[in-house]
Amino acid sequence: MNLIDIAQTCLDEMSLPATHVPNLPVINLPIDSENGKLNMFIHSHEDAHRLFVYTRAQDLPIPIARIPALGDFLNRANYGLPLGNFEIDMNDGEMNFKNSLDITDGQLTSKMVQTLIVF
Repeated sequence: MNLIDIAQTCLDEMSLPATHVPNLPVINLPIDSENGKLNMFIHSHEDAHRLFVYTRAQDLPIPIARIPALGDFLNRANYGLPLGNFEIDMNDGEMNFKNSLDITDGQLTSKMVQTLIVF
């Protein structure tokens, strides 16, 4: 079973409403939180034996003038995180929380996927 299928199985076991993006090794999981809507994307890189998880806020416009301050804030927020990191595109303000796992010489399990997505 490939990485994206294992990830999908985990999401199914957790009864999460994820959808596979057609023709891509990507799963999209919309999340409604008390602070707004998020999109989580699970992306497998089968050749490199890696699974990436990107979470980003929907409809969160960042004024261009505020991007440097937000970049500084996210840099400080990253300090001490045991897993994952915040990232920002300094050109347009796109912001993500990224987590990943290298499975080289190992076997991806549902528990490993759950650790990546539950934070």
